[in-house]
Amino acid sequence: MTTKKSFVLIVVGLTLCFNSAIGQNLEFYMAYNSKFTLLSFFKEQKQNLEVQRDNEFEPNYVTKATHFVTNPLLLDGAVLNYKNFGLYSKGELKIVKGNLSAKDAQAIPFYVFIRRNGEFVMDKKMPFFNKQLYRVQLSEIFKFCKNGDDLILKPARVQDWQAKRVLRLFEGC
Repeated sequence: MTTKKSFVLIVVGLTLCFNSAIGQNLEFYMAYNSKFTLLSFFKEQKQNLEVQRDNEFEPNYVTKATHFVTNPLLLDGAVLNYKNFGLYSKGELKIVKGNLSAKDAQAIPFYVFIRRNGEFVMDKKMPFFNKQLYRVQLSEIFKFCKNGDDLILKPARVQDWQAKRVLRLFEGC
């Protein structure tokens, strides 16, 4: 019986090591959470995935891609916590590349889109409509959003396609 448990733990460990997205999240989670348990980590990952949608990557371009960390979004200078993100969140949002904990993290240009029931919201009153941004205030975006909308952050430069993020917006965060 002990051999089976050891084997399962080894398989889980190897899976985490080789899956860079979960591995980076696990490393970050262990470093900043003194009450670490594997169960609590996976529970938090499930909550994060309710907000973070499939990023709908578009690697259709022949280009040298820039490497981005698992979560390149900064909210008021701190890494965005998906668990606490929703329609009542406030602050300045950026997409960055480089070392997020260092001051040299470089903001990249991006576009903001809102999708509701599978259709893009096209309102020319939106201050971010069809504009290339380096940062945006969430309050400017959320004036036009409803519960359940998707917030799409799409990099403006082709080589930054990996930083695209699609976030589901909920009221209760």
